[in-house]
Amino acid sequence: TSYAEALQSAGIRFQVYSSEGEKRTRTLGAQLGLETGWNCLISLEPAKEDKKNMMGQVILPSGIQNIRTHVRDIDNVPLLVSLYSKASPSRTQQMMGILQEHGECVTCVGSALQRNFETFRQANTSVSVLVGSVPVCRRCHGRREPRPGEGNDIGDLETSSIVSGAEFQLSADLTSLPCSFQATHSYTSGGHRTIGV
Repeated sequence: TSYAEALQSAGIRFQVYSSEGEKRTRTLGAQLGLETGWNCLISLEPAKEDKKNMMGQVILPSGIQNIRTHVRDIDNVPLLVSLYSKASPSRTQQMMGILQEHGECVTCVGSALQRNFETFRQANTSVSVLVGSVPVCRRCHGRREPRPGEGNDIGDLETSSIVSGAEFQLSADLTSLPCSFQATHSYTSGGHRTIGV
């Protein structure tokens, strides 16, 4: 069972807001166990041309204003989609506003080191996550994926930090002021460990 499936079985609808384009957002959604087929993704950036079915009807709108109009005049399908691409902080906040206007309780989980203060503040509940330094290969410095058969043991990994731990923590604390919870996540022994909430 994926993380997304576990949330859905508990009655929580899981949505991903990605600043990336459609292809990368679908890939991320697939990795999280979300449906990535037709009509599962909406771009929050207005498209030059709407996608239409054989009858000439718009399948899913793109852009905040078109989403708002679709929900008002046609149906609530754009509120039920799990993947949103081209989601800047401003567009994400506007989409969260549309969800809240339609009675949805929004919980936001995001990075403590990104421009998320206003997004965290708008959500009904928010959780910021501070991720420690990510280990990279000593030989290629993370420029490529490891290949099968290469020495990919834990000794080949190193972590480095340009910013001190105190500066990271201060930045995370300021960004996380509107949050109900703050989690710290680190990579230890090659695995993922949440070390504090």
